[in-house]
Amino acid sequence: MNKGIKCLISATLIIGTFSVLEPGKYINVMNIKAYADSDIYLKGINVTDGDPIELNSSKKTYSTDVPNSDKEVVIRVTTYNKDDKVTIDGDKNPEKQSDTKFKKTVTLEKGTNTFDVTVESEDGEKEREYTLKIDRGGKQSSDSESVFLDNINLDFGDLVFSKDITSYDVTVPEDVEELRVQAEPENNNYIVRIDGLKVDDDDKFRKEVKLSKGQNSISIDVEDDEDDENTKTYTLNVYRGKNPSQSTNNTDNVKFDNKQDEIYLDDIVLDDNDVKYTPNFNKKITSYSVDVPETSEDIIIKGEPENGSNIVKINGTTADSKNRKRVSLTKGKNVIEVQVNKDCEEDDDDYEKRIYTLTIYRGTSEGSSLTESNATNSETDNKDAGKNVQNTVASNKVNQWINVNGKWQYYDSTGKPIKGTWYLDKNYGKYYFLNQDGNMATGWLLNNGSWYYLEQNGAMVTGWKQLGSNWYCLDSQGKMRTGWFKDADGKWYYLGESGAMSVNTTVGNYKVGTDGTWIR
Repeated sequence: MNKGIKCLISATLIIGTFSVLEPGKYINVMNIKAYADSDIYLKGINVTDGDPIELNSSKKTYSTDVPNSDKEVVIRVTTYNKDDKVTIDGDKNPEKQSDTKFKKTVTLEKGTNTFDVTVESEDGEKEREYTLKIDRGGKQSSDSESVFLDNINLDFGDLVFSKDITSYDVTVPEDVEELRVQAEPENNNYIVRIDGLKVDDDDKFRKEVKLSKGQNSISIDVEDDEDDENTKTYTLNVYRGKNPSQSTNNTDNVKFDNKQDEIYLDDIVLDDNDVKYTPNFNKKITSYSVDVPETSEDIIIKGEPENGSNIVKINGTTADSKNRKRVSLTKGKNVIEVQVNKDCEEDDDDYEKRIYTLTIYRGTSEGSSLTESNATNSETDNKDAGKNVQNTVASNKVNQWINVNGKWQYYDSTGKPIKGTWYLDKNYGKYYFLNQDGNMATGWLLNNGSWYYLEQNGAMVTGWKQLGSNWYCLDSQGKMRTGWFKDADGKWYYLGESGAMSVNTTVGNYKVGTDGTWIR
């Protein structure tokens, strides 16, 4: 092709995503147009679950929408020339799928996320930059026509959320007169009502619900703004005090701070580089304990005031405009005060303040001990599991992992072991299951009719897992998949009733190869 001649290159590629039982029933649609000349251009860009992106020579910024449930997506880029170099989100060496195809997995925050994509000629003389905007929450999930919540958060009580489960039993202390309920929709355009009252992004989809003693029922309705017949109701059965259906209650001894002024923070968040720690915050509880890795030399602390005009001070210094401050950490125990006060002088009659205390342990929590004979094994367990090491039960150990006679247990804010439920360790972003005896489960687990697999360190597995000669696939909720499954790369697999991936066989009218993929 002569360099001075421009050619219009048009390609129509049928791609898309629909949930059915067999791969042969899927039809995909996507139109791509691009111009090529003496300058350098990309041939195509697409995003997992995203709307089609149509490229042209005069446009450098492109947008696509994905469901709110997509916390990670794969950006795929195709070049015209196999020698072209691609940079995706600052990564100059994205994964190469072929001579002209590249991909990179990126993490999404809610709302619009912006990524830069650059294509460069082999000699570096020509370069073209593209801006890709991905709106997480801009479209409904493709796996169902029904509406869903993305998450339910409470300031008290343990709740392991799954969008397909619509009823939850939660126990809170008898002293809790109000429960803060946050119901985040899967789609930004959904309407959410908590106990009949509408909440939106301005409210952070939250509402304070008054609780009576005993059983309370809280309804959360989610509705499609464009289709008022497309609705779903989630129900919280909240027990204030002891749940009569439970033999134990791990929340009886939680103490409120009613001695300080009635001025409050709305939330406390700790940011350690890529890891965020969010204590199970309640505005009336002023003491929290958090463990961070020994490698954490500092941490960003953010205290959100309930009233935006109030002032936040961290260790006596006024926080920045976003109510944040970076604090240095010494090894071991660090005590940090987060104060919220009114914007007036202390001697003013209207002045109020409240102090929250954070005890941050960098490394092993204070009081943890290792004898010379068990130090090696325990330190290895601690490294693998990301847990604090403690081989003897102490009554003052709260909100941490405890090793009891060689078995791991998690002690809640009252110093009692959690039993018979899932626990999300927010320090490490992993789910663990505590059996009825309080001991951490490992291996295969059957819970509420679904199979899960837990590593030897107790962490719930998601994605592919090889056990012996068989491969298994666990979905984003940790549930074992069965039947036909399409992965993020568009490849089809068949997982039998046992969950094991079928290889080198025929399933119905479809043949799968030695790597388990459907041979078209």
